[in-house]
Amino acid sequence: MQLADFDRLTYLIYYLGLKEYHIKIWMEFAGDFKKEWDCLEALRETGGCVGNMGNTESENRLHELWIQEFYEKAPKEIRVCIKDLD
Repeated sequence: MQLADFDRLTYLIYYLGLKEYHIKIWMEFAGDFKKEWDCLEALRETGGCVGNMGNTESENRLHELWIQEFYEKAPKEIRVCIKDLD
């Protein structure tokens, strides 16, 4: 799994309200990305382009796209439950 896929998976799990499952997935797989976390941290420390890691306009838009795509691919009977989360 790529870091971007892990980010998407954990975001959607958390968004769906499965917080305990989110923690379980995070604890099981986050260590697989130690190299990537270290690179991001080094960029932040050296004034690289990482900057604010969360809540940027582009990141919020990306999250909206993830939710929209997930919603569109979900079975119709599940969409009602997902829509109620907004």
